[in-house]
Amino acid sequence: MTTLADLTTLRVGGPIAEYVRVSTTDSLLEAVRAADASGGPLLVVGGGSNLLASDAPFEGTVVDVQPFGEIASIIDEGPSGSVLVRADAGTVWDEFVSWTLSQGLSGVEALSGIPGTVGASPVQNVGAYGHEVAETISSVEAYDRLTGDVVRLMPAELGFAYRSSAIKRSVGQPGLRDRPWGPTGRWVVLSVDFRLERSPLSAPVMYSELARRLGVEAGSRADASLVRSTVLDLRRGKGMVLDPADHDTWSAGSFFTNPILSEAAAAALPEGAPRFRAGEGLVKTSAAWLIDHAGCGKGFHLPEAGDPPRASLSTKHVLALTNRGNATGADIEALARAVRECVYDAFGVTLVPEPVTVGITLVAGTPCAEQVEEAAVKEYVEGLEREFSAIERGFLREQRRARSDYASFDPEQARRVAFLAYRSEVYQVRMYAVFLLGHLSQESDVLSFLRDDVSADSNWRVQEVLAKAFDDFCAVRGYEAALPVIDEWLSNPRPNVRRAVTEGLRIWTSRPYFRDHPGDAVSRLSRLRSDASEYVRKSVGNALRDISKKHPELVAAELRTWSLETKKVSQVYRLASTLISCATAER
Repeated sequence: MTTLADLTTLRVGGPIAEYVRVSTTDSLLEAVRAADASGGPLLVVGGGSNLLASDAPFEGTVVDVQPFGEIASIIDEGPSGSVLVRADAGTVWDEFVSWTLSQGLSGVEALSGIPGTVGASPVQNVGAYGHEVAETISSVEAYDRLTGDVVRLMPAELGFAYRSSAIKRSVGQPGLRDRPWGPTGRWVVLSVDFRLERSPLSAPVMYSELARRLGVEAGSRADASLVRSTVLDLRRGKGMVLDPADHDTWSAGSFFTNPILSEAAAAALPEGAPRFRAGEGLVKTSAAWLIDHAGCGKGFHLPEAGDPPRASLSTKHVLALTNRGNATGADIEALARAVRECVYDAFGVTLVPEPVTVGITLVAGTPCAEQVEEAAVKEYVEGLEREFSAIERGFLREQRRARSDYASFDPEQARRVAFLAYRSEVYQVRMYAVFLLGHLSQESDVLSFLRDDVSADSNWRVQEVLAKAFDDFCAVRGYEAALPVIDEWLSNPRPNVRRAVTEGLRIWTSRPYFRDHPGDAVSRLSRLRSDASEYVRKSVGNALRDISKKHPELVAAELRTWSLETKKVSQVYRLASTLISCATAER
């Protein structure tokens, strides 16, 4: 029987109930659809280099994605040297990087040697040596398990963040039959399009160690092939290039992400701790430095791991947890917990694991989920109050911070911050909180809070953000799947709840489902043409006016069915028909 140990670079994991090996797009789609129809859990594996599995049996379907055929193909090339390249999900990532250089293309050479497949690269937003794959991804073709459709996701929809994406963050959110997605999320990658450059020169060399080895200034460009070979040398020296004979490479690569901290938390670290700006009010530090200085040096292991140890930190790099030859999933899990506890005890920082876990919950029982003190959350919110209270107009800073925090925080920590921030008397901080709650709104209690509590906020600026938070909910849930909730909110007695939807319908005719069914948006808006709230009626009229820019005949046909005997309807009609010619409106 095939086990997860057979499919992962950590070489641990229990037996698999249903194992399917695929090597074409059609067979991948068939396998995923069959697994979803069975009602059991699904795990799509592409190289297994970012996976830690328990020793227990996996009572579901594992789809093992193999190379589909050709490594990649050029699908478009512009006169300026911009080249669009497509690679299937099963393509081995490093073979793809090598192929790009053989074609005279640059852009991903700094990501040489990263294990895994092309299909896994956007999920994790893989990165190394100052670059990440999000910089070159043009779009991702994926199977949407919720709707059953093959879709093309653009960067804005992918929501890339540090070692994260909307695909990765969908794990744990409500899925089919109200079961949460997992271990594989809502979308299964089928192929990825990359925008590369036809040039012998690399992308700018951003990592100081790499720049020194190349003999160039940081930020300058170098020979792309030389960048690749130098990166591979650096990775080999750290045990980060797979080698069956080297137990330092029996790992999942860097096991912990570099922590992103508030400025106050970063200031509390020792003077020698690395610090890098990571956005407004945020500082990134080095997980490797924290681990090493917490007393977990190269080769660190637990006494119970045996002598010689079954599992230890790499002898070349403290960020890698390694199987020394006969480790179990329980051995790796125990080592991961011990390292996290050492770092937390030493510095008060909770390390976030990078690999996907199957049958193992590293969050439960850790400081991140259960021991994050309210004082720390309160301090963070107070920092937001000092920062945001000076903002007099707009919402971009609050929106960007919420997006960054959602990507960086543990989900439980994000909830704590969001709900505490919403209690702030500073309305700008409440705006930030509503943006953050929008990211968390797949949780039913959060969505209810937005509907029942945020809709009653006394500040109109916060009310404006409610519409954006609801749009986040619909975008993640899928606009068609969200229709029952959309209709529920449209019939809610609170005007601000209804307006959150009408403002969404104003732009949704360019989004999935409504893009193909604009009449559904128009008919829903039309229902509220005589709404008791002038605030809502103006929103309805303005929304129909904006939709009429693309669909004048559709809006005009709807307006011709209206009776204009009341002032309320006449008001909405005047707004809605502003851009429609008299001839069109009267036909």
